[in-house]
Amino acid sequence: MNGKSGSGNCTGNEKLDAIYLDRFSASIYRIGFNKTLKRQLLYAPVVNMCIDIRKAILRYEGKESGDDDT
Repeated sequence: MNGKSGSGNCTGNEKLDAIYLDRFSASIYRIGFNKTLKRQLLYAPVVNMCIDIRKAILRYEGKESGDDDT
């Protein structure tokens, strides 16, 4: 495949039309963050560093620590 075919196979290089893009342009997706589960599934010190980085980003953006749209 060269990424330029018009077949039904999606190659990732086909341009999306404006109507399709408009459907998602103002969408906000909320993604939960379960600290307990993350620590159980991953190496806890790494999770703690990631949580600290997230808190720093939220502080920089002037948002609360519970803000889940970041």
